Amino acid sequence: MSSPPASQRDVRDFGVPFDDTDADIILRSCEQVDFRVYKIILSKASQTFKDMFTAQPNPPPPTSSDDANYRNGIPVIPLTETTRALEIMLKLFYPTDRPLLSGVDDIRLALGALAKYMADGFSETINNSLLTLAEEDPGTVYALACRYSLPAVAKGAALRSLDRSTPTSSISDDDLSHMTGLQYRRLLLYREHCIQAAVDVSQKFSWIAGADIPGATPENDHVPDNCTCFRSRRVVSRSRGSGSPYAFASYFLIPKWILDYMAQSSAALRLKPCGKSVLDPMLIASALELASVCNGCKIKAMDQMHKFSKKLSEQVDCAVGKVVLQPSF
Repeated sequence: MSSPPASQRDVRDFGVPFDDTDADIILRSCEQVDFRVYKIILSKASQTFKDMFTAQPNPPPPTSSDDANYRNGIPVIPLTETTRALEIMLKLFYPTDRPLLSGVDDIRLALGALAKYMADGFSETINNSLLTLAEEDPGTVYALACRYSLPAVAKGAALRSLDRSTPTSSISDDDLSHMTGLQYRRLLLYREHCIQAAVDVSQKFSWIAGADIPGATPENDHVPDNCTCFRSRRVVSRSRGSGSPYAFASYFLIPKWILDYMAQSSAALRLKPCGKSVLDPMLIASALELASVCNGCKIKAMDQMHKFSKKLSEQVDCAVGKVVLQPSF
């Protein structure tokens, strides 16, 4: 049995599912790993491969038995991609299980390969992987979305970045170098606008009916005798149902422990403009501690605060959700 040519002794096969004996082309990674594949599949998935095979449908025959451009009679195309990059790309191309993109490095490989070989039919898989990653590293995902012109991913990453106090600190120099100054500035402006929208909610009560504010009473109503809280007059929503005695009340007297909670929520939202910020157990515990010294408020304070903070959180997220990101692709 003859030994393989010296130029191919270090070459090995990737294996399943890229090991078909009737494959008509071999893609070789920079690590000397061969993928036996079909031109028709590559052409359907990638404009680059389609153009390549159209320009030269039949490569010249091997010049000798050790011709490095062939292996076992099959043409070899040496590529600069790593084995992992080709594995990810080809598994996206083939009608097989989608590759498991285990982290940002895998996603970078996928994005780079798909862009290089002009394969744009896999946005759903890539977008979903990026948005999952954005839960952990929204800054990096935003940068990658800008680099590869993925507006939906950029918006999702920007939104997820709001629960981080410094969302851009994780962006690598390389990823940052592929963003324009305008794209970076738009992310900062988006955050500023979200902060303003979130804080605006926490500084008003016009979004909620007075009867849903813990300890609040209409300004002309009698404050319970056992309530010792200092109160302030505030405008509230008039959207309460007509069956409520508070249906037409525009002003309510709000206990100080609620006002303090709202003030602390405003401060928290300036750091992290998202609904989760106002659900911080420390904020709620502080409000309940103040309420506990009032015989009139402490009985229902815990249940009322749970409902109130949840509504505030939902209102913050609703307001922030209306802010538009313009990443400028």
